[in-house]
Amino acid sequence: MKAKTSPAPQKAEQKPQKKLLFVVIFLLFAIGFMVYRITGTLSGSRTNPQLRVSDDLVINTPPLPQTGDITALQERLYKVADRSRALATSETIDRGEWLEFAREAGLAGDTLTAYYALQVGNSMTPNPAVYEPLGHIEVQLCLFNNALGTYTAMAQVPDLRLASQLGLSRAYSGLQQNERAMEILHSVEKTLSPTDFAGHMEVAIALEEHGQQAEAIEPMRKAHTIAPENSTITRRLAFVLHNRQQFAEAQSLLEALLGKEKEEEAARTHLLLAKLFRNPLNTHKDLALAESHLLLALQVESQKRDALKSLGELLLEQNRIRPALALYSQLLILAPNDGSLRLKFANAYLRLGDTANGNAQREIAQVLIEQERRAEGLITLRNQKPMEPQTHLALGKCYREQGKTALALASFQTAYALSQGGKKAEEELKNLYESLKVPLPPYKEMISIAIEPLSSRPVKRHIWR
Repeated sequence: MKAKTSPAPQKAEQKPQKKLLFVVIFLLFAIGFMVYRITGTLSGSRTNPQLRVSDDLVINTPPLPQTGDITALQERLYKVADRSRALATSETIDRGEWLEFAREAGLAGDTLTAYYALQVGNSMTPNPAVYEPLGHIEVQLCLFNNALGTYTAMAQVPDLRLASQLGLSRAYSGLQQNERAMEILHSVEKTLSPTDFAGHMEVAIALEEHGQQAEAIEPMRKAHTIAPENSTITRRLAFVLHNRQQFAEAQSLLEALLGKEKEEEAARTHLLLAKLFRNPLNTHKDLALAESHLLLALQVESQKRDALKSLGELLLEQNRIRPALALYSQLLILAPNDGSLRLKFANAYLRLGDTANGNAQREIAQVLIEQERRAEGLITLRNQKPMEPQTHLALGKCYREQGKTALALASFQTAYALSQGGKKAEEELKNLYESLKVPLPPYKEMISIAIEPLSSRPVKRHIWR
Protein backbone atom coordinates (compact mmCIF):
# COMPACT_ATOMS: atom_id res chain seq x y z
CA MET A 1 0.00 0.00 0.00
CA LYS A 2 1.45 3.30 -1.20
CA ALA A 3 1.62 6.31 1.08
CA LYS A 4 -0.18 9.48 -0.08
CA THR A 5 2.03 12.36 -1.22
CA SER A 6 1.59 15.43 0.96
CA PRO A 7 0.87 18.77 -0.90
CA ALA A 8 2.46 20.80 1.90
CA PRO A 9 5.91 21.19 0.27
CA GLN A 10 4.35 22.74 -2.92
CA LYS A 11 2.56 25.34 -0.86
CA ALA A 12 5.74 26.05 1.00
CA GLU A 13 7.51 26.66 -2.34
CA GLN A 14 4.74 29.01 -3.63
CA LYS A 15 4.86 31.37 -0.63
CA PRO A 16 8.39 32.71 -1.34
CA GLN A 17 7.42 33.26 -4.98
CA LYS A 18 4.39 35.33 -4.00
CA LYS A 19 6.49 37.35 -1.56
CA LEU A 20 9.09 37.99 -4.24
CA LEU A 21 6.41 39.11 -6.72
CA PHE A 22 4.94 41.46 -4.10
CA VAL A 23 8.38 42.95 -3.37
CA VAL A 24 9.05 43.49 -7.12
CA ILE A 25 5.69 45.22 -7.61
CA PHE A 26 6.29 47.40 -4.55
CA LEU A 27 9.77 48.36 -5.77
CA LEU A 28 8.46 49.25 -9.24
CA PHE A 29 5.74 51.38 -7.69
CA ALA A 30 8.26 53.11 -5.38
CA ILE A 31 10.65 53.79 -8.25
CA GLY A 32 7.80 55.14 -10.39
CA PHE A 33 6.67 57.39 -7.55
CA MET A 34 10.22 58.68 -7.04
CA VAL A 35 10.58 59.43 -10.76
CA TYR A 36 7.24 61.24 -10.66
CA ARG A 37 8.36 63.34 -7.68
CA ILE A 38 11.73 64.13 -9.25
CA THR A 39 10.26 65.18 -12.59
CA GLY A 40 7.59 67.11 -10.71
CA THR A 41 10.29 68.96 -8.80
CA LEU A 42 12.22 69.73 -11.96
CA SER A 43 9.32 70.67 -14.22
CA GLY A 44 6.24 70.87 -12.04
CA SER A 45 6.49 74.65 -11.87
CA ARG A 46 6.08 74.80 -15.61
CA THR A 47 2.59 75.05 -17.03
CA ASN A 48 1.20 72.05 -18.91
CA PRO A 49 2.00 72.83 -22.57
CA GLN A 50 -1.16 70.97 -23.62
CA LEU A 51 -3.24 74.10 -22.89
CA ARG A 52 -4.03 75.48 -26.32
CA VAL A 53 -6.38 77.99 -27.94
CA SER A 54 -9.15 76.27 -29.89
CA ASP A 55 -9.22 76.75 -33.65
CA ASP A 56 -13.03 76.93 -33.61
CA LEU A 57 -13.53 80.17 -31.67
CA VAL A 58 -16.33 82.48 -32.88
CA ILE A 59 -15.27 85.71 -34.61
CA ASN A 60 -17.45 88.54 -33.27
CA THR A 61 -18.19 91.79 -35.07
CA PRO A 62 -16.33 94.44 -33.01
CA PRO A 63 -18.08 97.66 -32.01
CA LEU A 64 -17.29 100.96 -33.70
CA PRO A 65 -15.03 103.45 -31.86
CA GLN A 66 -16.82 104.89 -28.84
CA THR A 67 -16.54 107.96 -26.65
CA GLY A 68 -16.55 105.74 -23.58
CA ASP A 69 -18.87 105.52 -20.60
CA ILE A 70 -18.39 108.69 -18.55
CA THR A 71 -21.21 108.04 -16.07
CA ALA A 72 -18.91 106.97 -13.23
CA LEU A 73 -16.61 109.96 -13.83
CA GLN A 74 -19.60 112.31 -13.85
CA GLU A 75 -20.84 110.99 -10.53
CA ARG A 76 -17.43 111.31 -8.87
CA LEU A 77 -16.78 114.81 -10.16
CA TYR A 78 -20.27 115.98 -9.21
CA LYS A 79 -19.79 114.86 -5.60
CA VAL A 80 -16.42 116.64 -5.43
CA ALA A 81 -17.77 119.88 -6.94
CA ASP A 82 -20.78 119.87 -4.62
CA ARG A 83 -18.70 119.25 -1.51
CA SER A 84 -16.06 121.83 -2.47
CA ARG A 85 -18.72 124.52 -2.88
CA ALA A 86 -20.25 123.65 0.48
CA LEU A 87 -16.88 123.89 2.24
CA ALA A 88 -15.92 127.09 0.44
CA THR A 89 -19.11 128.85 1.57
CA SER A 90 -19.01 127.57 5.15
CA GLU A 91 -18.85 130.16 7.94
CA THR A 92 -15.96 128.32 9.56
CA ILE A 93 -12.75 126.86 8.16
CA ASP A 94 -12.47 123.30 9.39
CA ARG A 95 -8.95 122.43 8.29
CA GLY A 96 -9.31 118.77 9.21
CA GLU A 97 -12.43 118.54 7.07
CA TRP A 98 -10.60 120.16 4.14
CA LEU A 99 -7.78 117.65 4.42
CA GLU A 100 -10.18 114.72 4.44
CA PHE A 101 -11.90 116.24 1.43
CA ALA A 102 -8.54 116.46 -0.35
CA ARG A 103 -8.24 112.70 -0.03
CA GLU A 104 -11.72 112.20 -1.48
CA ALA A 105 -11.03 114.52 -4.41
CA GLY A 106 -7.77 112.75 -5.21
CA LEU A 107 -9.45 109.34 -5.20
CA ALA A 108 -12.18 110.74 -7.47
CA GLY A 109 -9.57 111.78 -10.05
CA ASP A 110 -9.90 115.52 -9.44
CA THR A 111 -6.23 116.35 -8.85
CA LEU A 112 -6.59 120.12 -9.01
CA THR A 113 -9.34 120.29 -6.40
CA ALA A 114 -7.31 117.94 -4.18
CA TYR A 115 -4.32 120.28 -4.53
CA TYR A 116 -6.24 123.40 -3.49
CA ALA A 117 -7.98 121.53 -0.67
CA LEU A 118 -4.58 120.44 0.70
CA GLN A 119 -3.40 124.04 0.59
CA VAL A 120 -6.44 125.19 2.56
CA GLY A 121 -6.04 122.41 5.11
CA ASN A 122 -2.32 123.04 5.50
CA SER A 123 -2.42 126.85 5.65
CA MET A 124 -1.42 128.80 8.78
CA THR A 125 -0.36 125.68 10.72
CA PRO A 126 1.60 123.35 8.39
CA ASN A 127 1.13 119.66 9.13
CA PRO A 128 4.09 117.33 8.33
CA ALA A 129 1.65 114.58 7.36
CA VAL A 130 0.47 116.75 4.45
CA TYR A 131 3.91 117.14 2.86
CA GLU A 132 4.01 113.83 1.03
CA PRO A 133 0.56 113.94 -0.66
CA LEU A 134 1.07 117.65 -1.42
CA GLY A 135 4.47 117.06 -3.05
CA HIS A 136 3.09 114.11 -5.00
CA ILE A 137 0.26 116.23 -6.44
CA GLU A 138 2.63 119.09 -7.25
CA VAL A 139 4.74 116.69 -9.31
CA GLN A 140 1.57 115.42 -11.02
CA LEU A 141 0.62 118.99 -11.94
CA CYS A 142 4.20 119.69 -13.16
CA LEU A 143 4.65 122.29 -10.40
CA PHE A 144 8.18 121.04 -9.85
CA ASN A 145 9.56 124.16 -8.15
CA ASN A 146 6.69 124.05 -5.66
CA ALA A 147 7.44 120.36 -5.09
CA LEU A 148 11.10 121.18 -4.34
CA GLY A 149 9.95 123.52 -1.58
CA THR A 150 7.52 120.97 -0.17
CA TYR A 151 10.02 118.10 -0.14
CA THR A 152 12.78 120.32 1.28
CA ALA A 153 10.51 121.21 4.22
CA MET A 154 9.57 117.54 4.53
CA ALA A 155 13.25 116.59 4.81
CA GLN A 156 13.40 118.38 8.16
CA VAL A 157 11.17 115.68 9.65
CA PRO A 158 13.44 112.68 10.50
CA ASP A 159 10.80 110.02 9.92
CA LEU A 160 10.01 111.44 6.48
CA ARG A 161 13.57 111.85 5.23
CA LEU A 162 13.57 108.86 2.85
CA ALA A 163 10.26 109.85 1.24
CA SER A 164 11.44 113.47 0.96
CA GLN A 165 14.63 112.46 -0.87
CA LEU A 166 12.72 110.26 -3.30
CA GLY A 167 10.33 113.16 -3.89
CA LEU A 168 13.21 115.58 -4.48
CA SER A 169 14.67 113.22 -7.10
CA ARG A 170 11.33 113.21 -8.97
CA ALA A 171 11.07 117.00 -8.78
CA TYR A 172 14.60 117.49 -10.12
CA SER A 173 13.89 114.98 -12.87
CA GLY A 174 10.83 117.02 -13.86
CA LEU A 175 13.04 120.09 -14.05
CA GLN A 176 15.31 118.15 -16.46
CA GLN A 177 18.09 118.07 -13.84
CA ASN A 178 18.60 114.33 -14.15
CA GLU A 179 22.16 114.25 -12.81
CA ARG A 180 21.02 115.90 -9.58
CA ALA A 181 18.11 113.46 -9.35
CA MET A 182 20.43 110.47 -9.72
CA GLU A 183 22.90 111.88 -7.17
CA ILE A 184 20.12 111.98 -4.60
CA LEU A 185 19.05 108.41 -5.27
CA HIS A 186 22.61 107.07 -5.03
CA SER A 187 23.13 109.03 -1.82
CA VAL A 188 19.94 107.59 -0.33
CA GLU A 189 20.93 104.06 -1.30
CA LYS A 190 24.25 104.35 0.54
CA THR A 191 22.55 105.37 3.79
CA LEU A 192 19.95 102.57 3.83
CA SER A 193 20.16 99.85 6.45
CA PRO A 194 20.88 96.36 5.04
CA THR A 195 17.54 95.25 6.49
CA ASP A 196 15.45 98.16 5.16
CA PHE A 197 13.25 96.30 2.70
CA ALA A 198 10.91 99.21 1.95
CA GLY A 199 13.82 101.60 1.43
CA HIS A 200 15.65 99.40 -1.07
CA MET A 201 12.42 98.72 -2.91
CA GLU A 202 11.51 102.43 -3.12
CA VAL A 203 14.96 103.32 -4.45
CA ALA A 204 14.73 100.53 -7.03
CA ILE A 205 11.32 101.77 -8.21
CA ALA A 206 12.61 105.36 -8.42
CA LEU A 207 15.60 104.21 -10.51
CA GLU A 208 13.20 102.35 -12.81
CA GLU A 209 11.13 105.52 -13.19
CA HIS A 210 14.30 107.33 -14.28
CA GLY A 211 14.91 104.63 -16.90
CA GLN A 212 17.93 103.23 -15.01
CA GLN A 213 16.93 99.55 -15.00
CA ALA A 214 20.51 98.27 -14.83
CA GLU A 215 21.14 100.31 -11.68
CA ALA A 216 17.81 99.23 -10.20
CA ILE A 217 18.89 95.57 -10.09
CA GLU A 218 21.17 95.88 -7.05
CA PRO A 219 18.63 97.49 -4.66
CA MET A 220 16.01 95.06 -6.00
CA ARG A 221 18.26 92.11 -5.16
CA LYS A 222 18.78 93.51 -1.67
CA ALA A 223 15.04 93.88 -1.16
CA HIS A 224 14.45 90.36 -2.50
CA THR A 225 17.12 88.94 -0.17
CA ILE A 226 15.42 90.59 2.82
CA ALA A 227 11.91 89.44 1.82
CA PRO A 228 12.15 86.57 -0.70
CA GLU A 229 8.49 85.71 -0.08
CA ASN A 230 7.34 89.12 -1.38
CA SER A 231 5.94 88.34 -4.83
CA THR A 232 5.78 91.99 -5.93
CA ILE A 233 9.52 92.61 -5.62
CA THR A 234 10.23 89.15 -7.08
CA ARG A 235 8.23 90.00 -10.20
CA ARG A 236 9.86 93.41 -10.48
CA LEU A 237 13.31 91.88 -10.25
CA ALA A 238 12.38 89.20 -12.79
CA PHE A 239 11.01 91.86 -15.15
CA VAL A 240 14.24 93.86 -15.04
CA LEU A 241 16.35 90.71 -15.43
CA HIS A 242 14.26 89.73 -18.44
CA ASN A 243 14.83 93.13 -20.02
CA ARG A 244 18.55 92.68 -19.37
CA GLN A 245 18.33 89.29 -21.16
CA GLN A 246 19.13 87.35 -17.99
CA PHE A 247 16.39 84.88 -18.86
CA ALA A 248 17.40 81.86 -16.79
CA GLU A 249 17.41 83.75 -13.49
CA ALA A 250 14.19 85.57 -14.35
CA GLN A 251 12.47 82.27 -15.17
CA SER A 252 13.71 80.66 -11.95
CA LEU A 253 12.35 83.53 -9.85
CA LEU A 254 8.96 83.51 -11.55
CA GLU A 255 8.46 79.74 -11.55
CA ALA A 256 9.22 79.67 -7.83
CA LEU A 257 6.12 81.85 -7.32
CA LEU A 258 3.70 79.51 -9.11
CA GLY A 259 1.23 77.85 -6.77
CA LYS A 260 2.05 80.27 -3.94
CA GLU A 261 0.14 83.38 -5.02
CA LYS A 262 -3.44 84.54 -4.98
CA GLU A 263 -5.31 84.57 -8.28
CA GLU A 264 -4.64 88.22 -9.17
CA GLU A 265 -0.90 88.04 -8.49
CA ALA A 266 -0.58 84.62 -10.12
CA ALA A 267 -2.05 86.02 -13.34
CA ARG A 268 0.65 88.71 -13.45
CA THR A 269 3.30 86.04 -13.00
CA HIS A 270 1.82 83.99 -15.85
CA LEU A 271 1.85 87.05 -18.12
CA LEU A 272 5.50 87.72 -17.37
CA LEU A 273 6.46 84.07 -17.92
CA ALA A 274 4.64 84.16 -21.26
CA LYS A 275 6.62 87.25 -22.21
CA LEU A 276 9.83 85.45 -21.29
CA PHE A 277 8.99 82.30 -23.29
CA ARG A 278 8.00 84.40 -26.32
CA ASN A 279 11.19 86.45 -26.37
CA PRO A 280 13.10 85.60 -29.58
CA LEU A 281 16.43 86.23 -27.81
CA ASN A 282 15.68 83.56 -25.20
CA THR A 283 17.48 80.33 -26.15
CA HIS A 284 14.72 78.44 -24.30
CA LYS A 285 11.93 80.14 -26.24
CA ASP A 286 8.80 77.97 -26.00
CA LEU A 287 5.60 79.24 -27.65
CA ALA A 288 3.56 76.30 -26.35
CA LEU A 289 4.45 77.19 -22.76
CA ALA A 290 3.83 80.87 -23.46
CA GLU A 291 0.35 80.01 -24.76
CA SER A 292 -0.40 77.95 -21.66
CA HIS A 293 0.63 80.76 -19.32
CA LEU A 294 -1.48 83.28 -21.25
CA LEU A 295 -4.55 81.04 -21.10
CA LEU A 296 -4.13 80.80 -17.32
CA ALA A 297 -3.77 84.60 -17.03
CA LEU A 298 -6.88 85.00 -19.20
CA GLN A 299 -8.98 83.43 -16.43
CA VAL A 300 -8.50 86.54 -14.27
CA GLU A 301 -10.74 89.40 -15.41
CA SER A 302 -8.35 92.24 -14.53
CA GLN A 303 -5.62 90.72 -16.73
CA LYS A 304 -7.93 89.77 -19.60
CA ARG A 305 -6.95 92.62 -21.92
CA ASP A 306 -3.20 92.02 -21.67
CA ALA A 307 -3.64 88.26 -22.01
CA LEU A 308 -5.86 88.56 -25.10
CA LYS A 309 -3.45 90.97 -26.76
CA SER A 310 -0.43 88.74 -26.20
CA LEU A 311 -2.34 85.63 -27.27
CA GLY A 312 -3.43 87.31 -30.49
CA GLU A 313 0.15 88.28 -31.30
CA LEU A 314 1.40 84.78 -30.48
CA LEU A 315 -1.21 83.13 -32.75
CA LEU A 316 -0.39 85.47 -35.64
CA GLU A 317 3.28 84.61 -35.16
CA GLN A 318 2.32 80.94 -35.65
CA ASN A 319 0.09 81.76 -38.65
CA ARG A 320 -3.04 80.65 -36.73
CA ILE A 321 -5.10 83.42 -38.28
CA ARG A 322 -8.67 82.38 -37.52
CA PRO A 323 -8.31 81.94 -33.72
CA ALA A 324 -6.24 85.14 -33.63
CA LEU A 325 -9.14 86.97 -35.32
CA ALA A 326 -11.55 85.58 -32.74
CA LEU A 327 -9.36 86.79 -29.85
CA TYR A 328 -8.88 90.23 -31.39
CA SER A 329 -12.65 90.53 -31.86
CA GLN A 330 -13.05 89.90 -28.11
CA LEU A 331 -10.32 92.40 -27.31
CA LEU A 332 -11.89 95.12 -29.48
CA ILE A 333 -15.03 94.86 -27.36
CA LEU A 334 -12.85 95.94 -24.41
CA ALA A 335 -10.76 98.48 -26.39
CA PRO A 336 -12.75 99.65 -29.45
CA ASN A 337 -10.63 102.82 -29.84
CA ASP A 338 -7.25 101.07 -30.08
CA GLY A 339 -6.05 101.87 -33.60
CA SER A 340 -3.03 99.55 -33.72
CA LEU A 341 -5.13 96.66 -32.43
CA ARG A 342 -7.87 97.30 -35.00
CA LEU A 343 -5.23 97.41 -37.76
CA LYS A 344 -3.96 93.96 -36.73
CA PHE A 345 -7.57 92.77 -36.79
CA ALA A 346 -8.00 94.19 -40.31
CA ASN A 347 -4.75 92.65 -41.57
CA ALA A 348 -5.75 89.26 -40.18
CA TYR A 349 -9.00 89.43 -42.16
CA LEU A 350 -7.01 90.26 -45.29
CA ARG A 351 -4.68 87.32 -44.68
CA LEU A 352 -7.75 85.07 -44.66
CA GLY A 353 -8.82 86.57 -47.98
CA ASP A 354 -11.79 88.50 -46.54
CA THR A 355 -11.16 91.84 -48.28
CA ALA A 356 -14.58 93.33 -47.47
CA ASN A 357 -14.19 93.10 -43.68
CA GLY A 358 -10.44 93.72 -43.87
CA ASN A 359 -10.74 96.98 -45.82
CA ALA A 360 -13.65 98.22 -43.68
CA GLN A 361 -11.70 97.66 -40.46
CA ARG A 362 -8.55 99.18 -41.98
CA GLU A 363 -10.38 102.45 -42.77
CA ILE A 364 -11.51 102.72 -39.15
CA ALA A 365 -8.01 101.85 -37.92
CA GLN A 366 -6.35 104.54 -40.03
CA VAL A 367 -8.50 107.28 -38.45
CA LEU A 368 -7.73 106.01 -34.95
CA ILE A 369 -4.01 105.64 -35.65
CA GLU A 370 -3.80 109.22 -36.91
CA GLN A 371 -5.34 110.40 -33.63
CA GLU A 372 -2.92 108.23 -31.66
CA ARG A 373 0.08 109.58 -33.59
CA ARG A 374 -0.98 113.15 -32.90
CA ALA A 375 -1.36 112.37 -29.19
CA GLU A 376 2.03 110.61 -29.11
CA GLY A 377 3.67 113.66 -30.68
CA LEU A 378 2.13 115.94 -28.07
CA ILE A 379 3.13 113.57 -25.26
CA THR A 380 6.73 113.69 -26.49
CA LEU A 381 6.58 117.48 -26.59
CA ARG A 382 5.06 117.57 -23.09
CA ASN A 383 7.82 115.33 -21.74
CA GLN A 384 10.45 117.60 -23.27
CA LYS A 385 8.85 120.80 -21.93
CA PRO A 386 6.53 119.73 -19.12
CA MET A 387 6.07 123.20 -17.63
CA GLU A 388 4.51 124.83 -20.72
CA PRO A 389 0.70 125.17 -20.31
CA GLN A 390 0.07 125.35 -24.07
CA THR A 391 1.33 121.82 -24.62
CA HIS A 392 -0.99 120.45 -21.93
CA LEU A 393 -3.90 122.36 -23.45
CA ALA A 394 -3.22 120.91 -26.91
CA LEU A 395 -2.90 117.41 -25.48
CA GLY A 396 -6.16 117.84 -23.54
CA LYS A 397 -8.00 118.85 -26.72
CA CYS A 398 -6.56 115.82 -28.51
CA TYR A 399 -7.76 113.55 -25.73
CA ARG A 400 -11.24 115.04 -25.92
CA GLU A 401 -11.38 114.27 -29.63
CA GLN A 402 -10.48 110.67 -28.81
CA GLY A 403 -13.17 110.45 -26.14
CA LYS A 404 -10.59 110.10 -23.37
CA THR A 405 -12.34 112.42 -20.94
CA ALA A 406 -10.37 111.58 -17.77
CA LEU A 407 -7.04 112.18 -19.54
CA ALA A 408 -8.36 115.42 -21.04
CA LEU A 409 -9.38 116.59 -17.55
CA ALA A 410 -5.90 115.86 -16.17
CA SER A 411 -4.23 117.82 -19.00
CA PHE A 412 -6.51 120.83 -18.63
CA GLN A 413 -6.06 120.88 -14.86
CA THR A 414 -2.27 120.81 -15.25
CA ALA A 415 -2.48 123.72 -17.72
CA TYR A 416 -4.66 125.64 -15.24
CA ALA A 417 -2.20 125.10 -12.39
CA LEU A 418 0.84 126.01 -14.50
CA SER A 419 -0.82 129.15 -15.89
CA GLN A 420 -2.07 130.12 -12.42
CA GLY A 421 -5.69 130.09 -13.51
CA GLY A 422 -5.09 131.30 -17.07
CA LYS A 423 -8.15 132.15 -19.17
CA LYS A 424 -7.57 129.53 -21.87
CA ALA A 425 -7.19 126.74 -19.37
CA GLU A 426 -10.20 127.93 -17.40
CA GLU A 427 -12.28 128.05 -20.58
CA GLU A 428 -11.34 124.49 -21.53
CA LEU A 429 -12.17 123.25 -18.04
CA LYS A 430 -15.53 125.03 -18.10
CA ASN A 431 -16.39 123.50 -21.48
CA LEU A 432 -15.41 120.03 -20.28
CA TYR A 433 -17.43 120.31 -17.07
CA GLU A 434 -20.43 121.67 -18.99
CA SER A 435 -20.28 118.70 -21.35
CA LEU A 436 -20.37 116.45 -18.28
CA LYS A 437 -23.22 118.52 -16.76
CA VAL A 438 -21.13 119.06 -13.63
CA PRO A 439 -20.56 122.48 -11.99
CA LEU A 440 -16.95 123.70 -12.02
CA PRO A 441 -15.35 123.53 -8.53
CA PRO A 442 -14.69 126.94 -6.92
CA TYR A 443 -10.92 126.99 -7.55
CA LYS A 444 -10.48 130.74 -7.00
CA GLU A 445 -12.47 130.69 -3.78
CA MET A 446 -10.33 127.84 -2.45
CA ILE A 447 -7.14 129.74 -3.29
CA SER A 448 -8.52 132.77 -1.51
CA ILE A 449 -9.33 130.76 1.61
CA ALA A 450 -5.82 129.28 1.64
CA ILE A 451 -4.15 132.70 1.71
CA GLU A 452 -6.66 134.80 3.66
CA PRO A 453 -5.76 136.04 7.18
CA LEU A 454 -6.50 133.68 10.02
CA SER A 455 -8.83 136.19 11.65
CA SER A 456 -11.20 136.43 8.69
CA ARG A 457 -13.12 133.28 9.67
CA PRO A 458 -13.24 131.04 12.73
CA VAL A 459 -10.82 128.14 12.30
CA LYS A 460 -11.04 124.60 13.65
CA ARG A 461 -7.79 122.70 13.98
CA HIS A 462 -7.56 118.93 13.71
CA ILE A 463 -4.71 116.44 13.72
CA TRP A 464 -4.64 114.77 10.32
CA ARG A 465 -2.81 111.54 9.71
